[in-house]
Amino acid sequence: MTSPVATRTNIIIIKIPSTIKGNLHKIFQTFTPPLFFSPVRLSPNVVSQYRGPGLVRSFSSWGPVKLDMKLRSVVVRHHSSDRELGETSTMHQEGGEIQEVPLAVLKTKSSDCFETEEVLDLGNGKADRKNYIDLDAREEAAFVEGFNNFNSPQQILKMLETVPTQEVTPFVSLGILKKLFQLENNFVYRNDGLPWTVSSENGVMDTFTRTAIVNRLVDTIQSTDDPTILLGALDAFKCEIPIENSSGYRDKLLEEILRRVTKGQFQLTQVCEAIITLGKIERDTGKPPLQSSLIDKLWIGIFEKSEDINENNITLIFQVLPHFKKSQRLVLNLAERKILTLWWKIETEVVAKICETLITTDKTSSIVVKSGTEVGVGVSNRVLSALSRCINLNIHHVTEAQLYTIVKAFQAQNFCDTTFVKALNKYMKARGLKITDPKVVAAVLVFSKKFHIRSESILEAAAEFLVLHKAANITPPDLTSIVTAFGHLDFQPSNGVRFWQTVETYLDDKFIQFSPKDIIDVLLSCCYLSKFPLNFADRVFSPYFLDRVHTCEQDYNHLQLLRSKLKLLDISISIECSSKYGGPMLPRDFTSRSVFIDGRILRMGNWLEEVVKEVLGVRCSVEKFIVLPNLPLNAFYIADILVANVRRFESERYNYLKNRIASRLNSGLHSVNNDRELTIILIHVPEHYSRDGQHLTGSEVMRLRHLKSLGFNVASFDYTKLSELKVHPSALREYLKEKLVEAGYRSL
Repeated sequence: MTSPVATRTNIIIIKIPSTIKGNLHKIFQTFTPPLFFSPVRLSPNVVSQYRGPGLVRSFSSWGPVKLDMKLRSVVVRHHSSDRELGETSTMHQEGGEIQEVPLAVLKTKSSDCFETEEVLDLGNGKADRKNYIDLDAREEAAFVEGFNNFNSPQQILKMLETVPTQEVTPFVSLGILKKLFQLENNFVYRNDGLPWTVSSENGVMDTFTRTAIVNRLVDTIQSTDDPTILLGALDAFKCEIPIENSSGYRDKLLEEILRRVTKGQFQLTQVCEAIITLGKIERDTGKPPLQSSLIDKLWIGIFEKSEDINENNITLIFQVLPHFKKSQRLVLNLAERKILTLWWKIETEVVAKICETLITTDKTSSIVVKSGTEVGVGVSNRVLSALSRCINLNIHHVTEAQLYTIVKAFQAQNFCDTTFVKALNKYMKARGLKITDPKVVAAVLVFSKKFHIRSESILEAAAEFLVLHKAANITPPDLTSIVTAFGHLDFQPSNGVRFWQTVETYLDDKFIQFSPKDIIDVLLSCCYLSKFPLNFADRVFSPYFLDRVHTCEQDYNHLQLLRSKLKLLDISISIECSSKYGGPMLPRDFTSRSVFIDGRILRMGNWLEEVVKEVLGVRCSVEKFIVLPNLPLNAFYIADILVANVRRFESERYNYLKNRIASRLNSGLHSVNNDRELTIILIHVPEHYSRDGQHLTGSEVMRLRHLKSLGFNVASFDYTKLSELKVHPSALREYLKEKLVEAGYRSL
């Protein structure tokens, strides 16, 4: 067999009347340059997909012809094969997006190609392939039941050798095939994976007989008019144990399904079922069935039945998306267009099923859209916005399980809009105390934490839920999710006393069940809210816990992050509870390390330094990105801009800061005078605020407290505001002066 030859050409699909069929070759030779044709058979639905100017032309009479050559370019791959199915690639354009997708073409003889003025679907009919007689449904059921009584594959094979072929209908063939595969699997399972043929005297002959009979069963199944029988056979092949020479009848069945899908003989749900089953076979076997592009060719079956997509079956389109490769973007665009017109009809159960396709077990998107060499993940925000509107419209019908799936999917897709936030507020306010599954509350708070949703309705409902259930049936990871959300969003619940008592009791009882990472996150979140965990300090800063930290975390980068958080916890309690805490407990880190600083803060700090110098004059010292000594090396304790009232401060800065901070840590805040002659300017990017931009996150609030406790004036500047005032110098100067005076700077 020669290798496939790929050529790039222009395809003209022309409907030719039967009156000129005999002169077809002569007519095409009159073109300059001459045109050559290779008759293929396309169904009317396929042709309609590509009907356009100059692409499909219909001629009622033949005369001088001028063809519009603005045609879509396709890649045609010619295979030297006798199979009925050919293969081609077509360029599909939607707006500005052009994509090449594979397409199956039904071959036919030249003499039979054009018989009427319509494009005919002539393929090999079922009538000449029918090799059975019709039986009554009860007779077929009795036939299948008789074969179900056999206990070994050999019995089935021997019986089929004696049964007349005409009496085995497609329905009976399917039942026999399922039973045969079931018995083979049972034998292999009970005999440690050995093939069932080893139990016979002539295993080779048994294998040959089996292959021949299964071929006969598949041929009979192929001749059926009922697509459900074909799909049943395809589903049965998922369970077949690979046997030598088994690929032949598998390929025949797969080609028959592809042929019928291409001809439009499968309903939309049946096409989707076939794609899902083929995807499972590919996943289980580790290799694509028949051809690598088989599933990708089935997109045409979905497009042919696109008018049948409604609010009830649209979830099937999303379920088949992960199984496509080259055609995935094409089908995804169709699903997006449909959902934008159907969102107001879709029920919450369907929304939840759609969302299930957007997440996998590792909480990442399962839909990977490939276009050329670029790889994008996830669906467009238009679809997610439509789903959020649907959820908000039907929020009173959403169950706990559905809400959990939807929240996880939106989180995996990194999507959140105002409409969905409103829906969450409604749900938690109305049904927060009626929720029975703590995982739902934890998922909502993890979502709120990720997108900085500082909603009183959501957080108050979560606090009441925790107190009402007394943390019963709540796992340590769920409690971690709830408490860290409160800390990150800097929110004190109205039932604060009972809430923190519940948290403390739970931590005390189940401390050992928490992972080191979770316990550090919970205690650090308590510090964000000025709830200092003095009762747990001895447990955390003990050799046993520190050993757990280094044992449980194998990744070096994660371990360094945990150690950094542990030092931050230690210094936080030392600064704010110096009279009751004998810390810092952990030794100082003298290793040379770098600290990440947001690039936006770096650029703004470099620019703002010159502006501050201009506003304050030469009498002050202005320096940028100063690491404060005697504190952990953490971005927490880096001054974006440090302003001193005296110029000579530059040469004495390090020793002065070192002595000042040491006196605060060692002597206690009450024994140090409050004369503040140093001002720290902090630049807050949007991620330092809640979603509404009104509140700083808990970590930034604690950072401000610590710097003020160490004797510094602290001026907070909004990055967005500074960016806006760059083009207004006078307004910028007034803004700087206002913030510095507000922070306590007295030299203006």
